[in-house]
Amino acid sequence: MATAEEDVAASGRSVVEWSSSVRPLLAASYASFDARDIPQLVASIVKSEAQILHHDKAYEPFYSSFVALSAHYIASVCSQLPSTALPGVGAACRILVEFCLLRLEAPDEACAVSQKHLILLIKAMCTGSSELDRTEIITFTR
Repeated sequence: MATAEEDVAASGRSVVEWSSSVRPLLAASYASFDARDIPQLVASIVKSEAQILHHDKAYEPFYSSFVALSAHYIASVCSQLPSTALPGVGAACRILVEFCLLRLEAPDEACAVSQKHLILLIKAMCTGSSELDRTEIITFTR
C-alpha cells in the first residue's frame, strides 16, 4: 500500500516537505511566530493546495489544524511583511479561506476546528488581526 506522499509523487504533483512548514507553527504555540518563516509557510500552502482542499478523511485532523495555525500566524504577522510578500500571502490566504468555507458549508466531524473558530479565522485573514488566544492555539497543535 502506497503512502500519501507516494500517491502524490505518482500523480506528478509536488511533494511538500511538511516538517519544514509545520515545525515553526508548533514552536510558535509556545513563543512568538517569526515573520521570517512566512515565505516557507506560504510556499507550502500554495504548493499543496490540492492536498489541503481535497484529502482523505484520515488526514482531516492534520490539515484542519494546519489551516487554523497557518491562518492565525499569517494574520498575526501580516503587518510586518514587506509589500513584495503580499501576492504570495494573498494566494495562501485564498486557499485557507476556501478550506474554511468548505468546512462551514459541509461540516466534517473529523475537522479539528469548530465552526466558531473557522469564522474567526476567516475574519482574521480579512482584517489582519487574529483573535485566537494561547489556549486555542495550543489546542490545534495536539
